[in-house]
Amino acid sequence: MNLGNQSVSNEHPQPIEKEGEPSTSSPGTYPRTGSAISIHVKSKGEVPAMVTQSSPNEVCLELARPVWPLPFRKGSGVRIKYWDEQAIAYFWEAEIVKASKHNVVAKLRGGGITVQRRQSYRVRTQIRLACTVVDASDRNLVGEEFDCMTKDISVGGLAFDTPVSLVRGDRLATRIHFSPSNQIDVVGWVLRVTPIERHGKALNSVAVQFLHCEAQDQNLLLRFLAHGEVN
Repeated sequence: MNLGNQSVSNEHPQPIEKEGEPSTSSPGTYPRTGSAISIHVKSKGEVPAMVTQSSPNEVCLELARPVWPLPFRKGSGVRIKYWDEQAIAYFWEAEIVKASKHNVVAKLRGGGITVQRRQSYRVRTQIRLACTVVDASDRNLVGEEFDCMTKDISVGGLAFDTPVSLVRGDRLATRIHFSPSNQIDVVGWVLRVTPIERHGKALNSVAVQFLHCEAQDQNLLLRFLAHGEVN
């Protein structure tokens, strides 16, 4: 990545939405239809997916991108993870019932675990990002590096504009530059892409959901969201 020296804007980040107790849209004891989740497969990493049907016992998932060969098989155990905007991580242990390169059906084991419950903010501010495409529908994009600025950021993801032609399901390794001496590294997947035009230039407005963030980096992000600084 091109790390450079550019850092966060001097303007204090402005809260868009204060986050406290879980809202009615939070998944609760089982993943809700429409939730963007990740499927953690032991030794295989995380596979992003969307919940298409859900009940307390079973979920149907649409993979963000066709996966082949399959990283899981019938009867194998997986962990399903969901981050909501209240800085809460939900985990469910599950067993694969049926799997194809597009869809997965999984049986839930138990009622799930709430791992974290902290008050945080989703804020609108400009922070420099150094992004590397690690997986993409357009294989020519894999390995491409680009810099951009956040439009907003939360504990679960961020948004930015870029001319790069990303699509839903692409995966990014992103270094977030809070300051020249404070950066964190996250891996996320593209949740939404909306074509926009700014100053006569065609761009893509991209929303990314985090798939993986180390605990120490997550704590740094939470401090920034709460206080506007990480020192």
